Amino acid sequence: MSLAVATTALANLANIQIEYQLIDSTPVYQLSGSVANKGIHIRSLIYKPVTTEAVTTSSNNATSFSNYSEGGLIIDYFPSEDGRFIGNVSYEEYIAVYYRNIAAEALNNDDYSGAYWNTLESMKYDPLSSDALNMLAVAYKRIGVLDKAEEIYLYGINHAKDKLTLMKNYHILLTSQNRALEAETINRRLSTMNDPSPIHWFNVAKHSYDVNDYSDAIRFYSRAIEIAPYLHEAHIGMALSYYQLGQVESAERALNRAINNVNDFSTRNLYESKLNALRRLL
Repeated sequence: MSLAVATTALANLANIQIEYQLIDSTPVYQLSGSVANKGIHIRSLIYKPVTTEAVTTSSNNATSFSNYSEGGLIIDYFPSEDGRFIGNVSYEEYIAVYYRNIAAEALNNDDYSGAYWNTLESMKYDPLSSDALNMLAVAYKRIGVLDKAEEIYLYGINHAKDKLTLMKNYHILLTSQNRALEAETINRRLSTMNDPSPIHWFNVAKHSYDVNDYSDAIRFYSRAIEIAPYLHEAHIGMALSYYQLGQVESAERALNRAINNVNDFSTRNLYESKLNALRRLL
């Protein structure tokens, strides 16, 4: 995002046309504590100013005008063959993403005031962003204003185009308040949705594990892994679920997959320790 900001400033100074595209990267999703981060970024495309050229036809000497621009240049901080084009981004959406990024960083640092004000600023440009509404609700939830968080979740579920993350987090809120019937209603809606996010399935699986429903946990962890096979947290969740069911060999295989997909040295050591302990049971 910082490169897109710098590119925009220079393009404006040089009177160069600029456009924006949303790109995802591999891995697309990563977990940081209780926060899920999407590996998406904005790249810039710059063009020379559009030129208007007069064209006179030979038949009737009529003059028409044609607008054209020479080929553009892609400027990307993370150029990679693994990147996938998601869609074009308007200037307003680009500004909204800028403020949402600042808000997300503030949320990660427990700076709820910074998260709140930057989220509100982003919503001036993209008022029905599900990401913004979700961050706003999470900020309220973390400071204990649960009724306001619920109000925002319900508003987003009713009005935002992308409802999945909002519904998932609303389900977590209802569960934390022991509102089992309402939580189950939301969970049924979630289970019928075609969710492309492995984080949703990961969280549903974790909830199933927490209530000792290990078979469902394995089923939902599998959904997460189908979408994001690199998500080592899902593999370790699968291993723990198999272990609880007494399927030690399946747990060992899942642990090996977790080890093969983790980059952090300390986490790898932790997983290897668990694997060595598990092998002593075989």
